[in-house]
Amino acid sequence: AAAGLTTVTAAAGARALTVNASGTTNQGGLTDAQATSATLNVTGAQSFGTLTVAKATSVAINANAATTATLAAAAATSLNLGGTNLNTLTVTGGDPIATITITGAGGVSSDVSALTSLATVDTTGSTAVAPASGSLTGANTLTIGTGVTYNGGAGQDVVTVGATTKAVNLGAGNDTANVTVTALSAGGSVTGGDGTDVLKLANADAVTLSTAGTAQAAFKAAVTGFETL
Repeated sequence: AAAGLTTVTAAAGARALTVNASGTTNQGGLTDAQATSATLNVTGAQSFGTLTVAKATSVAINANAATTATLAAAAATSLNLGGTNLNTLTVTGGDPIATITITGAGGVSSDVSALTSLATVDTTGSTAVAPASGSLTGANTLTIGTGVTYNGGAGQDVVTVGATTKAVNLGAGNDTANVTVTALSAGGSVTGGDGTDVLKLANADAVTLSTAGTAQAAFKAAVTGFETL
């Protein structure tokens, strides 16, 4: 329903839910307590609301029009995001999502740092690039936690990360890493990869790292492959 929440009532059992959201009227979201997998296809620019799927172990969202949505998937371990237009997504922090896979040309903007089960973000199948003007598409702009491995592809990745313990590889494309600390944790690395890549630091952190010493040496060893500071 355009102005309110849609609720799907069904008996328990293995069942795939597919939601096709067209038109440009903002939606009130949808709840399905029994679906065991869920796919949301958005074909009209809109704010969808919250997709609540308590039993779905896998969720896919395809944004083929500019989309704003929230996902509450208390059992989901995998999330697949694709499409041709920008998906601005909020994911409930308690969801047990372990893998996020991003494909397509649209791009995804999301802060997934509260997903404590998240282990991997993979954008190797994404070709998203922020346009010079307009907002139908965008870079993959993601804030991740310190225990997440990030595998970037040919598209444009803008990643914010702290004292990561994992490898954050932005891959090809003109990418940006916002590093919020002056020291990564053991095992952590941030790599710009191919393309013209930008490293962003807070002013105070840049001042700290401009002084030669053990902190600077460790940071330079762990954060590599950037052309612009």
